[in-house]
Amino acid sequence: MDKRKMKEKDKEWIRRQKVIKKLYLLEKAIHEKQKERAREEERMLFNERILWYKGHGPRTPCSSPPPSPPTTGSSADSTPSTSSAGST
Repeated sequence: MDKRKMKEKDKEWIRRQKVIKKLYLLEKAIHEKQKERAREEERMLFNERILWYKGHGPRTPCSSPPPSPPTTGSSADSTPSTSSAGST
């Protein structure tokens, strides 16, 4: 009976190891797929940037310069919050 329990434990251990190996391989495949997608996206962005610099492609939002800060001219003074605060 002791040998039978040992065989059952060994079979259970082998089953668990197979499941662990499958999970590991699945996780590894997912990670590789994510890396490949990231490489492909980087390659596409690089190609778009090159085309834009050469004047052949559309300007993408990621390559556009940041917007300039608002000026302190008449547009900043005519905000609705300041005009309504003065009238109350």
